[in-house]
Amino acid sequence: MSEVAKQTAPAYDPYPLDVLAIVRLVLIGVITGAVGWLLYLGIANFFIDPVFCRSAETYSVCRSGGTIAWIGAHVIVLAAATAVLARLAVYRPLLVVLATLVTLWGAHGWLGGMEWYVGLVWQAVLFGAAFAVFGWIARLPSFLLALILTLIVAVLSRIVLMLS
Repeated sequence: MSEVAKQTAPAYDPYPLDVLAIVRLVLIGVITGAVGWLLYLGIANFFIDPVFCRSAETYSVCRSGGTIAWIGAHVIVLAAATAVLARLAVYRPLLVVLATLVTLWGAHGWLGGMEWYVGLVWQAVLFGAAFAVFGWIARLPSFLLALILTLIVAVLSRIVLMLS
């Protein structure tokens, strides 16, 4: 192949990652975190507490009600976020969303003790950062490499969250 042909061969990337794409990922993450936090509070305060915290027989559900409410709220919100990411042509949106869920699984444990609006802001920041990081990792050409790196970052993040 001639030198001219090598230089003029077009490089096609259907999912370009530029500053605007990172900003979109952060914005979607922030919105997802904020809506997830509000939905979590709604489920915990208007469903878990009134239904399961009234009798001694349902104490085990009431005791872990915060976790149940957080996971339920975020499964709903992250399912919607997956659709939004796919609509905006984010590469491997399910990997981004699942990694974010696994990484921030226990965040309500230490955010739940804060005022609701402080917890909302911190969760929005955490989700924005997680979406940006995992969206950037998902762009790797090799799915296997992206998956392995995502798992490593998620496990390290979980360790940091557990130690804090």
